[in-house]
Amino acid sequence: MNTKQKGNVAFAVIVSIILCLPWMVNAYKLFNCDFRPDYKCEVIHTLGFVIPPASYITMFVEGE
Repeated sequence: MNTKQKGNVAFAVIVSIILCLPWMVNAYKLFNCDFRPDYKCEVIHTLGFVIPPASYITMFVEGE
């Protein structure tokens, strides 16, 4: 593997982490919701979990 290929692999790994991290944070917050009436937290984080691009916004919403 030459230097250019190693750079491309590193770039792909970094981009993958950047794209997946908000979804994983959102999934973590969803699984930590209390699932009791006033389901605001659950609805918001479920949307971010089911629609991955929405997780970039919903991951900043605080639950409870």
